[in-house]
Amino acid sequence: MRMKLVDVSPLSWIVSEQVRSARGSWNEREGVKLTFEDEAGRIGYGEASPLPGYSRETLADCWGVLSKLRGTTWSVGVEPEKALRMLRSNGTDQELAALRFALEMGYFDLLSQRLTADALALAPSQFRPLLLRSEPVGIPVAALLENSSVEACVRSAKRAMSSGISTFKLKLGREACWDLELTQLQALRDTFGDSVRLRADANQHLGEPLAEKLHVLGKFKLDFIEEPCDSLASLEESYPPGAATIALDESLQALDPDMLTTDPPAARSLRSLIERGAVGALVLKPMALGGLARCLKWAHFAHQAQLKVIVSHLFSGPIASRWEKRLAASIGTPTEAQGLHYQPTHSAP
Repeated sequence: MRMKLVDVSPLSWIVSEQVRSARGSWNEREGVKLTFEDEAGRIGYGEASPLPGYSRETLADCWGVLSKLRGTTWSVGVEPEKALRMLRSNGTDQELAALRFALEMGYFDLLSQRLTADALALAPSQFRPLLLRSEPVGIPVAALLENSSVEACVRSAKRAMSSGISTFKLKLGREACWDLELTQLQALRDTFGDSVRLRADANQHLGEPLAEKLHVLGKFKLDFIEEPCDSLASLEESYPPGAATIALDESLQALDPDMLTTDPPAARSLRSLIERGAVGALVLKPMALGGLARCLKWAHFAHQAQLKVIVSHLFSGPIASRWEKRLAASIGTPTEAQGLHYQPTHSAP
């Protein structure tokens, strides 16, 4: 199979959630739509939409590489593992995670259109959800709560619960908001008791004193707290007994799952935290980690380490959102709500 990048065009959409994080808030998102064509004239699409203030690359970085890639044809074949290796090694700049994801979307979109039911049955099991033309259904999701006030937080949780969602996530770590955040968590427990599951996400900005804050969060019976600080070594040093379990997200961008058997400092800290039971989950965002193939490798590592896998997003656009759902169906821990409640509302003018 050959795939040619025939067009790149701007993409924009509205983010409806009114959520503020330690890294900022976004009302409108922008990205790049990639259009691919195979030798039979089939059309497939990809999306590159790095998140400002979070992703390691920018949208301008993606546009710069795409200006050179437009018109490129890749001979990728129909075996996903070989094709993904080829796209990873020859497709684009290794540092542009969002662009690698976009290329993989295009590949799977084209491949899914040409596979027969018999051929799909022969595909490796981890790839089948990525090759189905129908959208996956029945994936449990966690709702990201509004956090401007205690009232808004509880109100958004009640709305989510009325639609059948019982896992909630609250953003923490905004400047001078620690008391408000604790009050919001307590209000959620007072309102819903243990009938709901709670998660928190500090985006590496929980702040000092870290050990004391992690200990305090333990009393709220959180599923986990995502990324309390920006250093695995600091987390290893500060993590106290009885604290809330940790989920890793941003930290994974600086790690390579293929190198975790070697001995760089971050890998040592990660192994130590897992052995102590401090880390219990990985939050995998393909737009940030470099695509589907990288997330599959992280999921394999998580399975071996007995960690839970949560698939999430960067307030992605309509193309990437579909592939994040398919990835969740492939690798997400079935008993855990996935971070996919968000949907882009409509394209921005």
